[in-house]
Parts: sequence; structure tokens; C-alpha cells
Amino acid sequence: MNTYIRNCNNIVDADVSITAEKLNVKYAINGSGKSTIAKVIKAFSLHDEELIENLTPYKFIGSSRHENKPSIIELPENVNIVVLGSF
Repeated sequence: MNTYIRNCNNIVDADVSITAEKLNVKYAINGSGKSTIAKVIKAFSLHDEELIENLTPYKFIGSSRHENKPSIIELPENVNIVVLGSF
């Protein structure tokens, strides 16, 4: 399943593949957005408006335009997330 993330911290637009019933581990260089992806999935899976608001990119803080708000499309219903390490 592909999950689409928009306007979250440094992520403008991302297509993240998540495989159901599997451990999904993402590897990439530092600063590529791995922790942001984890935070986005956690915030939206918990429906935590405060966490979601904290993911707003700096350039859109204070904007009332809906398209500038953090968003995620096609997030699986029963997603569980664990992040190892600190961020």
C-alpha cells in the first residue's frame, strides 16, 4: 500500500510504501525525513491534532489555506509504529 504525505516539516510531497503484516524498516541518509515520516504516521494514526499542527512547515505556519496543512492519504487503519533511536 502506498501512503502519500504532503507538507510535513521538510517533506513537500512523498510516496511511502507500507507493506501490511510486515516489518517496514526505512534506511536513508541523515536528514532525508525518516523521523518526519514516523512522526506523521504516528500523529495521523492517533488523530492527534496537536502533533499534526507541529508538523506544519515553517513557511506555512499561520496559513489558513487547507492545501498548506500537513496531510496523509491512504494510511492503513490499524497501523502501529515504533521508532528506535532518538529524534
